[in-house]
Amino acid sequence: MSSYLLKVIVIFVISAVGAGVQLWSEWPVQLKADPAPPPVTTLTIPDRPDSQTDAEAGEKADDAAEVSDEQDAPAASAGTITLDGLEIDLPTTKALHENQLATFIDARVSSEFEEGHIEGALNISPAALEANSSLFALDVIDPALPIVIYCGGGDCDDSHRVAELLQDLRGFEQTHVFIDGYQTWADAGLPTSTGPDPFAE
Repeated sequence: MSSYLLKVIVIFVISAVGAGVQLWSEWPVQLKADPAPPPVTTLTIPDRPDSQTDAEAGEKADDAAEVSDEQDAPAASAGTITLDGLEIDLPTTKALHENQLATFIDARVSSEFEEGHIEGALNISPAALEANSSLFALDVIDPALPIVIYCGGGDCDDSHRVAELLQDLRGFEQTHVFIDGYQTWADAGLPTSTGPDPFAE
């Protein structure tokens, strides 16, 4: 009787330990090595308001040409923008921003964000997202729009990490990384803002 009871106890303990190991391996979420490439998306650039003067249109065209010259290919053609990979360049990012076709996320720490960020961007760093996957800022993201994430550019990998976390923890598939980073945007004279993120918790 005692030997039978001992066997039952041993089997129970082994089962409990096995279940615990499996649960531990599944939590926290096991992240992929790299963010998955998003599905190819073609966005239509909305028509410009009739109130825009010819002079304003010419100035914007000149500005767009200057930015496009810095890259190998223009971001948009024939009134569309095609997103066909994880990483996007400056002309594509500029076209998305000026046509309000994406949500922008700054993956840098809050102190750097407050000193300057792309106009309209949210501030979500990898550390903040890892600590709280239900950040209030995520609730204001329009799931119908692509998400553009950036950090300092160069060796900074925080934007890729946030893209990975948004895919794995929140199921956002249409995430893109602006690889040139904030400083390249600011150096191009594109719209920036200062101050804290109003959606930060």
